[in-house]
Amino acid sequence: MIECEKVFLDTTPVIYFLDEDVNFGNKVESILSEILENGIEMVTSAITCMEYLTYPYKTKNIQKIDAFFAFILDCDIPLYPIDKTIADKAARIRAEYKAFKAMDALQLATA
Repeated sequence: MIECEKVFLDTTPVIYFLDEDVNFGNKVESILSEILENGIEMVTSAITCMEYLTYPYKTKNIQKIDAFFAFILDCDIPLYPIDKTIADKAARIRAEYKAFKAMDALQLATA
């Protein structure tokens, strides 16, 4: 059982769920169901939106684009914007932890 009030969704589990990944899709679906059943708030950032939608836009896959926005809307998941406060936190994360790439640091700072 998940015990928290809020969960940040990174791009990878969103991809696994929406693209029905053979290895992880069912596991992510189970976790998302538990989150929803327990009334836990889910949030993500504009980074997730950009990262997920790039390939569907490139391939003109309207179904995947629509599925993403339906998922965000149906689950009432806010997309947090990247502002100067988050950018500053991300810079501090990258300064301290050299292995973090820019997008990952922005995601963590948003969380």
